[in-house]
Amino acid sequence: MYREIMMRTELALLLGLACMGIAPVSFGQAKGQEPLPLADSGLRLTAEQIKQNEIKALDGSPEAANKLANHYQGWTNDVEKAMYWYQIAAENGSTEAMWNYYEVSTVATFPDWVRRGRFWLRKAADLGDKHAIDALRDESGQKSGASK
Repeated sequence: MYREIMMRTELALLLGLACMGIAPVSFGQAKGQEPLPLADSGLRLTAEQIKQNEIKALDGSPEAANKLANHYQGWTNDVEKAMYWYQIAAENGSTEAMWNYYEVSTVATFPDWVRRGRFWLRKAADLGDKHAIDALRDESGQKSGASK
């Protein structure tokens, strides 16, 4: 069971990184382990930057929350923390975070993430996000095509 959860978490990480156009870190890299050279060093935040961005994000900055989410997903390989900050960024109005939350949730093993991911997909589409609109259109086309 643990192995399955880890494999799904790694897949979620790779999907999220692909959405952001970032080279993925290696499969099998442990949470908290120093990233391999493929990780985008532009995502790395210092302890002081993390602290500053946390304050800004909790005060309403979607940019700061996205920086934290990208750091945790793309640098430290901590999908749970990344999802927390994607949630904050989405609540702060970032359609990019709404989309990223949805993308990671599509392979999540946590039903709450999946359900919330669908919510953020619809919200991003309502706010005009092209990726979300296309995903919903494709989904509705597949459903109508499948029922014929």
